[in-house]
Parts: sequence; structure tokens; C-alpha cells
Amino acid sequence: MANNSELVSLDYLPETAEERKLVQELVTIRRLKRLRALEAVIKCETPKKDEDGRKVIRQRQSRGAGKVDFIPGWWFVDQMNALFGHCWDQDVREYKVDWEKKMVYSLVRVEVVRPGFTEIVTEPDGTRIERRYDEVRIGKTQFGSSDIKVYATDAPITKKGTGEILGYSHRKGDVIDIADDLKSATTDGMKKASSWFGLGADVYGRREDSEQSEEDKETSQYNALYKAGQAKGWDKQKVEDWVVEVTKQPLNNLPQHKVLGLIEKLRTSP
Repeated sequence: MANNSELVSLDYLPETAEERKLVQELVTIRRLKRLRALEAVIKCETPKKDEDGRKVIRQRQSRGAGKVDFIPGWWFVDQMNALFGHCWDQDVREYKVDWEKKMVYSLVRVEVVRPGFTEIVTEPDGTRIERRYDEVRIGKTQFGSSDIKVYATDAPITKKGTGEILGYSHRKGDVIDIADDLKSATTDGMKKASSWFGLGADVYGRREDSEQSEEDKETSQYNALYKAGQAKGWDKQKVEDWVVEVTKQPLNNLPQHKVLGLIEKLRTSP
């Protein structure tokens, strides 16, 4: 049978045998969820699926040319609740909208709270001592980001029968919903901050290693391109101007496979 503290923590004291049985089942479920969450943190192994069969580790297109693993926000909330009950919180400290880069950023702090409590201790001689423990907060802060989503096409409003364009409900390039973008950036910040408590650390650790590897590879390709230009007597600026002339894009906007193609093109060009 669950102890009294566990029953009180459910904010419900059962009266009938049926209610006591149900409360015991709920306490058992919560214990198992906490143990599974603790196991994932200690072993640094995020499960591929949760106990309901929902996919936890997923993939999405990265801002580069490949795909990266990610974990949805609901899983982090579920794990934080399992580990700490509802004694945790998140707070958006600041946000920024970069219209030029079409990005939003959110600085998020996740805090775990141990409420203050009083403990009565009985000494061997029978003396009762009251000890008071103050509230303790442990927090992690991280930036999250998200692309600003825009409409890909115009949405004309036409006159029935004639097809005459009366106006537009939105134009190509208009922002769809900046609030949703800020929410996505906040969720991203919450996930990153929660990973510092050990949640999803294996997945995001692999991603960090992968992103660093991609950066190293990108730098290596840039160097090879500049070296091909040097063989022609070009400096870096002339190489970059040539790239813009050929691709109509600056070098740092090109994916790696296109940079790789440019290296050979520059080497063989007259």
C-alpha cells in the first residue's frame, strides 16, 4: 500500500476500497515513470519510443544539406514532470526577432524547485528537534531559435464569376504567425536547457559532434576552393566574387555539395 505522503501528494485521500485501489495504481504508474526517466538520465540513453509507443527520437531536415535527430518538446515536459513532479518551471528571459535573417531567438531558463519543509528529528535521548529547510532552486539557461515562417505564394481574393482580383488575404513572403515562431524558439530553448539536466543528452551530444564535424568539413572545402584560386593567382576576394558570378549566391550560403563541385570547376576552368 502507498504511504500517506504519496497519497497526499496526489491531492486526494481515498475513502472507499475501490478508490484506494485506484490511487495505488496511480502511485505505481507514477513510480514507474519516474524510474524510467531516471534510468534514461543515468544511462544517458533516450528511448526510441515511450511507453505508449510514440516515437521519441525523430529526424528533421537541418539548415544544411542533411538530416539531424531531434526529440519533440512534449517528451521533455513529460520527463521533467516524471522526475520532479510539478516542482519545475520555465521562464522566457528575453527574445529577439531578426527580420534580416528571418530568425527568432528566445532565452529560456528552466528551474527545478525543492520546496522548503520542516523536519522533526528525535534524538537518542528523546529530545525532539525541529529543522527548517529553505526552498532551493536549480536552474539552467539556454537560447532557442526558430525560422520565421512565411507564405510561399500570393493568395488572391477574386470576384465571383469574373475572376477579377479584388485584393489578397496574404502576399508571398508575408509572415504566417510570429507568435508560433516565438513559441517554437521557446520550446527549443526549453529542450536545450533541460538537456543540461541530462534529458536527451545522448541525442543532442551526437548532434553537437555531428555539427562540429560538418563545420570542419565545410572549412576544409572552403580552404580547398581558395587553394584552387591561389593556383590561378587569385586572392580570396576574387574567388568569392567568382562564386557569386557563377552561382548568383555568396559562398557562405552554398551547401557543401555545391562547394565541392565548384572546387573542380575552378581547377579546370581556363
